[in-house]
Amino acid sequence: MEYLIRKTTYEPIDLDSLDVMTLAEAAGYLGITISGVESLIRWGTLDELQDPAHQQQRHTLVLRNQIHDLAESRLAEPKSELTPAKAAAMLGVTKGRISQLLRAGRLELTRASVEAYDLSRNE
Repeated sequence: MEYLIRKTTYEPIDLDSLDVMTLAEAAGYLGITISGVESLIRWGTLDELQDPAHQQQRHTLVLRNQIHDLAESRLAEPKSELTPAKAAAMLGVTKGRISQLLRAGRLELTRASVEAYDLSRNE
């Protein structure tokens, strides 16, 4: 059986120090946790930068313009009153399952999409 493996390679990029943010700075700017920023990197929403001057310790940075763009797009989106917990209750599943479906792109957290979602599909 053939499987796919995800590999990450780093390429040199010339940036000014003002063009990057630490994970802590990005988290503060977005109003989320550092692990939330790390999730955005894992999901491909943000690019991950490594500072070669800190090769002994992992020093992850993100692009400042990506953080600004993400913050602006989040402000432009209407706030949903539907939480993962409410969606889980509506569908009769755990909050963890809702998170899996969101990450997989199989569910949007809007009331209409949750009400229309068929859990028997592709389970």
